[in-house]
Amino acid sequence: MHFSGLIGLLNNAALLLTIGLLYDMAGTAPLGRKPSVQQFFTGLTLGIIGIAIMLNPWHFIPGVVFDTRSVLLCISGLFFGTFPTTLAVVMTGLFRFYTGGTGTWTGIAVIITSGAAGLAWRHLRPRPSRTVSGFELYCLGLAVHIAMLLWMFSLPGGIAAEVLSKMSFPVMLIHPLTTAALGWVLHSRGERMRAKAALKAGEKKLKKSEARLRTLIDTLPDLIWLKDPEGIYLQCNRRFEDFFGAKEADIIGKTDYDYMGKEDADFFRMHDRNAVTAGKSTMNEELITFADGHKEMLETIKTPVYEEDGNFLGVLGIGRNISRRKQAEKSLRESEKRFRLLFQNLSSGFALHEIITDKEGKAVDYRFLEVNPAFETVTGLKASEIIGKNVLEILPETESYWIEKYGEVALSRVPIRYENYSRDLDKFYEVSAYSPKKRQFAVIVSDISQRKQAEEILIRHKKNLEEQVKERTAELRIAKEKAEAASIAKSRFLANMSHELRTPLHVMMGFSRLLQKETSLSLPEQKKLDTIVKSGEHLLAMINDVLEISKIESGNIRPARETVNLHLLLELIKNMYSFRANEKGIDLHFEMLSEIPPFIRTDEKKLRQIILNLLSNALKFTKEGRICLRIGYDDKKSRLSVAVEDSGAGIAAAEMPFLFHAFSQTESGRQHTEGTGLGLSISRKYAQLMGGDITAESRPGKGSIFRFHIRAEKGENEMIPEKLPEKQILGLAPGQPLYRILIAEDNEDSRIMVCSLLEKTGFEVYAAENGEEALAMWEKASPDLLLTALRMPVMDGSELIRRIRNSGQEKADIPIIAVTAHAFEEERKAFLDRGCDDFIPKPFPEKELFEKIAFYLGVRYIYKEASAHGKRAVRELRAEELEKLPSRWLTDFHYGAVRGKSRDLLEKIRQIQKTHPRTAEGLTALIQTYQFKKIADLISAAREKKNGDS
Repeated sequence: MHFSGLIGLLNNAALLLTIGLLYDMAGTAPLGRKPSVQQFFTGLTLGIIGIAIMLNPWHFIPGVVFDTRSVLLCISGLFFGTFPTTLAVVMTGLFRFYTGGTGTWTGIAVIITSGAAGLAWRHLRPRPSRTVSGFELYCLGLAVHIAMLLWMFSLPGGIAAEVLSKMSFPVMLIHPLTTAALGWVLHSRGERMRAKAALKAGEKKLKKSEARLRTLIDTLPDLIWLKDPEGIYLQCNRRFEDFFGAKEADIIGKTDYDYMGKEDADFFRMHDRNAVTAGKSTMNEELITFADGHKEMLETIKTPVYEEDGNFLGVLGIGRNISRRKQAEKSLRESEKRFRLLFQNLSSGFALHEIITDKEGKAVDYRFLEVNPAFETVTGLKASEIIGKNVLEILPETESYWIEKYGEVALSRVPIRYENYSRDLDKFYEVSAYSPKKRQFAVIVSDISQRKQAEEILIRHKKNLEEQVKERTAELRIAKEKAEAASIAKSRFLANMSHELRTPLHVMMGFSRLLQKETSLSLPEQKKLDTIVKSGEHLLAMINDVLEISKIESGNIRPARETVNLHLLLELIKNMYSFRANEKGIDLHFEMLSEIPPFIRTDEKKLRQIILNLLSNALKFTKEGRICLRIGYDDKKSRLSVAVEDSGAGIAAAEMPFLFHAFSQTESGRQHTEGTGLGLSISRKYAQLMGGDITAESRPGKGSIFRFHIRAEKGENEMIPEKLPEKQILGLAPGQPLYRILIAEDNEDSRIMVCSLLEKTGFEVYAAENGEEALAMWEKASPDLLLTALRMPVMDGSELIRRIRNSGQEKADIPIIAVTAHAFEEERKAFLDRGCDDFIPKPFPEKELFEKIAFYLGVRYIYKEASAHGKRAVRELRAEELEKLPSRWLTDFHYGAVRGKSRDLLEKIRQIQKTHPRTAEGLTALIQTYQFKKIADLISAAREKKNGDS
């Protein structure tokens, strides 16, 4: 035995036990078997303890040291499990490798063996580690350190023998005892921790149970409270708090005398004492008067409560608010009283019965329970003689059918109603039977004799009325057929008139425009020609107005929905009419009644037409004073409202009902030779189509106010397409094939005009006066495009299109454009359905014809401004130059500018071409670049300067 080794091992063992006690005092909870963050830190702690005791070993010889790491690691395996022990083994093994020396690998083997032995002991022992005994721990120490001594044989021969001879006794004496001591410390700690956890779990369970009980009490709909023997509140639930409007903390420790008057408090205390005296639960009704004067009725149950040792704890109260029930009972009694009074005074007879059945449940009789006075009057049966008696006792001749029928009502509770005639009384009765309660039925008997007589009279009248209706229906059918025939005749007449009027107008305006291009005409001749064109346009406008009224009345017109720049539209209209108003010395004023959105979605053409019609009328009939246009917008209703007020001649009251009738004119209107009486009628139809209407107010000699509104939603700031400029076409651009166009037109003048227009432009033209000739020319010449009329002799346009389309030839897909004088949309649509590609209404602007041809053939043109000489640099036009022009010419030119009518503007420029060539050149350049607003501004400035100078 080596005494210095014994002392060294004792010191090391003492250090291990000291650290173990410190670990025990730290109170770290025992770890489970599953690796976790907590297990990691436990293993780290054990590794650090192992390194600590390895830093203070007993050195047998250099490289061979002894300490108690084997004790630590085997106990770790037993108590802490795989993960912490493995981590501790790795840490101590690495440290032993770091210290090096002769016994390095032996020491590492001992470390691994100790940890593995503890783990094996943990998993192989029959009982869980918390039941470990001191003897078992000592045996574990013996086993581990016997294995440790066996590992000493791995040392070099001489060293192994010396170590075993000197250290076997100290190791086997100290290490098993140290193992048992350290294991017992951890075992005791585990027991304390488990006891503490069990205590916490019990406390948590108790608190949870208390909370559950409290929640249960608080969620009960009844009031619950507990008083001690002196009437002091000990506890109450949340319903009690809500009822009295106070918190439990404020209620505990107080009595009823703190919350209510002495009389009420004495009353409640008496009920408490009664329950104690009775020794059982008592039920009471207690009326509580609150501080604000209102009262509530509680139905209470008061029960004496005793502790387990028999001591009297207090009185438990359970209360339910029965104020509504009491009120309902009171209302029920009052209602019953009212119904009893109604029952007694009911005009119809009422009787309540109880059905009587046999053993099989079949109804065999019924008993009278109650009847009203009216029943006595209707039947002649007295209540005193029938109440409580069976019907067969009173009326033995009652049919079994009725007894069974009433039995079904009483047992199945399905009501019935029927009518009955009494020969004895010569009266009709209506009987309703229903079941107010199982095995009971009630009947209501009403005298309906007068109603039956009235029904018979009504039936006779109905027959007469049906005969009259049949006669009237036949008359209406005939009238309808006549009206439909008249409508068809009207449509045909308008279609024919449209065709007959538009065709010569088409020729007249076409040739006039061709002549306008001639440069050899003198200025007077040019003016006369312009007058012809204007007259034609005026005539076309009148025809269009008549047709527009016809289309509106027939329902063949629908408003468009497009984005409109409202601010720009109003500005252009104001500029256009300001000149005309200034000429007459009238103040024209535009007033915004609310914030006006810059863009709206509506039919711009129709909106502009309504405003122009109203302003034109106001200006026409106002000689002096002012005209005011007021405009407002309702964002919520998406409604645009406009009012035009003037100080003109006014309208007589007798004429107001006919103001918006078609072709109707007021006396003031008849004094003016202009107009057809369609403007206001069309305007009203437009407003109604756009979800609004027009109204008028007027006083003769004072003026008129016309108001209209339409539905118009706000629009987005979209790109509104501009119209293409109207340029004079000189001919076809070079480098293109020779395009052949076939014209089928029965009207010679119209045919010659169109042929002249196309030939002058450079097309090769073939002309036919009917469909048969056109078909033959199509076969022979194979034209690139066909222009055909609708009505032609021999073969009309429809048949011509059908023959071409059904020919089966490759050239059958030739573009076909209908040139029609028909203005009805349904007729033109039907023509498109027959196979044509497009249509052009007569009379048409040449620009439209050339655009259609370019679209279908891809033709390119040479325009006047793109001639071989090229465009000349045009100088900037100034307002001073426009002052020299006639005022009337400026007014008309401004009107065309604000409406963007480039063709009209170019025609008017020809009037000043010779007298003011430089001004004409500047205006033409602005028109060709679509600068209509700039033109209007220049004219406005010129007008103001001219009026100021005068």
